[in-house]
Amino acid sequence: MAADRPRTVAILVFDEVEVLDFAGPYEVFNVASELKKPSPFFVLALGVSPGPVLARGRLPVTPRYTIADCPRPDILVIPGGSGTRPLLGHEALLRWIAESAANAELCLSVCTGALLLAAAGLL
Repeated sequence: MAADRPRTVAILVFDEVEVLDFAGPYEVFNVASELKKPSPFFVLALGVSPGPVLARGRLPVTPRYTIADCPRPDILVIPGGSGTRPLLGHEALLRWIAESAANAELCLSVCTGALLLAAAGLL
């Protein structure tokens, strides 16, 4: 990674994602970016497909990118929530996670996000 380029932090969001599981890491990386110049992180939310998702509690979240057009993540965060279970058989997503993790500096999960990492062959 070039020292003058911020690390791209991609955080997956999906229906029934646990709000704290994605919003907590999102906030931490964003605040870290505000505290240091040049900004060390470019944080983005990405979805499996275009359009908004409904997080737990029916909180609407509209990701900026999808797995089809997401910039290569340097740091990949896979949050948890009951919405992980329907994604365990989503071959395109699991393939994207495995490929992205192979090229990322770090791949992290929160709670049941680990189920998706395991389904992608990463655990």
